[in-house]
Order: sequence, then C-alpha cells, then structure tokens
Amino acid sequence: MTLRRLVLRHVFAHPVRAVLLAGLAALSIFLLVFLRTLVTGLGAGAAAAAPDRVMVQSGVGPMAELPASYLDTLREMPGVRSVARWSWFGGRLAGDDAFFACMAVDLDVALAQYPEFVVPAEERAAALADRRGIVVGRDLARRHGWRVGDTVPVLGTLYPLDDGRAWELTVRGIYRSTDPSMPEVVVFMHWEHLEATRRTLRLGAATAATVSLFSLKLAPEATPEAVCAAVDARWAAGPIRTHTQTERMHRAEEVGMLTSMIGWLGMLGGVVVAATLLLVGNAMGIVVADRRKEAGVLLALGFPDHVIARLVVLEAALVVGAGGLVGTAASVAIGPLVRRALAFGGYLVRADTVALAVAVSVGLGVLGGLGPAWRLGRVRPVEVFREEA
Repeated sequence: MTLRRLVLRHVFAHPVRAVLLAGLAALSIFLLVFLRTLVTGLGAGAAAAAPDRVMVQSGVGPMAELPASYLDTLREMPGVRSVARWSWFGGRLAGDDAFFACMAVDLDVALAQYPEFVVPAEERAAALADRRGIVVGRDLARRHGWRVGDTVPVLGTLYPLDDGRAWELTVRGIYRSTDPSMPEVVVFMHWEHLEATRRTLRLGAATAATVSLFSLKLAPEATPEAVCAAVDARWAAGPIRTHTQTERMHRAEEVGMLTSMIGWLGMLGGVVVAATLLLVGNAMGIVVADRRKEAGVLLALGFPDHVIARLVVLEAALVVGAGGLVGTAASVAIGPLVRRALAFGGYLVRADTVALAVAVSVGLGVLGGLGPAWRLGRVRPVEVFREEA
C-alpha cells in the first residue's frame, strides 16, 4: 500500500472528525480571506482615485452640512475648473424596506467630473432634460428590474414628503462603472429638484440651501495641495469652516475609519486561526492515541519512524488544507453578495490573497501535526505489544 493510499484510508476512517476539523479550518480561512480582501479593496479604491478631483466638506464633521452659497466662490477660485454640489438623500422603495444610496447632485457637472460612470449619450441627454429624472447603477437596476422610463416611488429617509407620499422619480439613464471601487448601486437625482422640494417641506426647510459636500475638478495646471489650502483658508473664519482634501485623501480617510473596525475583526480572525492550530494539534493527538498499535506494527515490519511521522503530518495537512480551500472558495463566491449588500464594488479576492490562504491552511495542518507526529514516531514496538498483552 502506498503512502498516499494509507493517508486517504486514515482520513476516511473517521469521516466525522475529518469533516469537523476541515469545517473549522474553512471558517478560519474564510475570515482571513474576507477581512484581507476588505482591507486591500479599500486601499485599492483610495489609490485609484483621480488626482485632479478635490472634495470639500464641513470642518465640523463628515455628517455636517455646508452652505450651498459656497458654490459661487468655489467656482471663482484659481485652479478650479468645475464644482458640483452633493447632498445625501438616502431613500428606500415604497413598500420595500430595502435601503439604497441616493445622492442629489448637479447631474451634468458630476457626470462630467466622473467619467468612470458611463451613461449612453441618449440616456444622459434625457436625464439632464428631466428634473425628476434619475440615473441609476446597472447592478441596482438589475436587482429591482428597472428599465429606462420606469417610474420609481422613493420614500425619502431624510426628506419625507409632508403627506407621506413617495417621491416620484423616473429612470432616465443606467450607468455602468469602469472603476471596481465605485459600485453600480447608487441613484443620482437632480440637486435642483431636491432643493426646490425640500424648501416646501415642514421637516426639510431647515436644511434647505445646504450641501453634504462639493466636488471640484481641477484645471491641468492646478496643484491639488494648493487648491485645498486656498479653500480652507478662505473659510477659516467661518461662517462654517471647510475640510478640503484630494479625493484620494478623502477615500483614505474613509478607509482609516473602516480599517480601525476591521482591525478588531482581524484580531478576532487571528484568534480563530490560533484556536484552529490548537484544535488541529489536539485532534491529531487523538489520532496518535488511536494509532499506537498500528504504528507499532509498521515499525516492527521495518518502516522507518520518519515515515510514520509523515503519515500524521500529511493527514493533518490534507484535512486542514481541504478546509482552507473550501473557506477560500466561499469567500470568493460571496463576492457578488458583498458588493451588492455593502455597496462595495472593491471586494475582489486577489490571487496573492488566495495564495496566502492556501499557504496558511496547509501550514496550520503541518504545524498542528508536527507534535503528534513526533510522539507517534517515537513509539517502540515492544511497548505497544506489551500494552496489548
């Protein structure tokens, strides 16, 4: 019997134990791949940001609003080619609790600033001509079965209409994104439509003439750092000071807030991996106890002790490695769900992450099996036969 067949026979001799051990390995490797992919995806999204776009938000905090009147001043600042207003609208479908991201923007300017959002020319023209028109992401449109021309009833989470009715918005365009970090799950509506409507609302009037942020497209000769400094200096004394940074820094700041949370999750993943190593060692220790007689017989027949030890290490590496492959495959398979549910298009499992997962899973098996293998290799046939007698 070959060494490979002997290892496989040992694995299938205790299928429940093998499945439980592989399942634990799959869970730990799944967490490892999932968390690493989140971090690398966030980092890649920040690195892919356009160097000639600048974001202006309130210096009070990311949730605070800025006066819309800053628009004219920003347009006149040296180095600024165009300015777009952005206001968070939120929203959910009437009769559906599913939430989706909806932003009110200067649609013509925003689409020009972000060529990553590709909209067919005729749909783009129709969206710009209709104040109630919206441009939606391709993935979101597929999920809800929306087509160009459909009317979408949206309940405003921040700006509910006084009579409880839904905002009636019409799909005029469907965009696809050429940047994986920008998901196709956002709805863009006209900022002017939001502004005109919220001025009439009992709860919305207080936030009229405000924006969540401004996006600036810079001229080719402009220096982003100089523009950022000039904008913040202009409103250093108020009425509301600004916090201006390049889009890359803006994304990196968001990444920093998220990675602090992911760091804690990463520690949890590390604990799971360490626990997996201990449990692999414990499980293979039970294997050693069960196979003392078999090892004694093989040694008595002339098998070298290192071959006996290799059987244990190979069995552990096979079971844990198989579990690691399952965990890696599961983390890849949930990609579409993560991109849709978290609106995070950057969740793409990289080849180096897969290689790391395979190496860690096999390494866990080998390390967990070394101790028990060493003990089994030191078994002496005479001791085993004396115990049996």
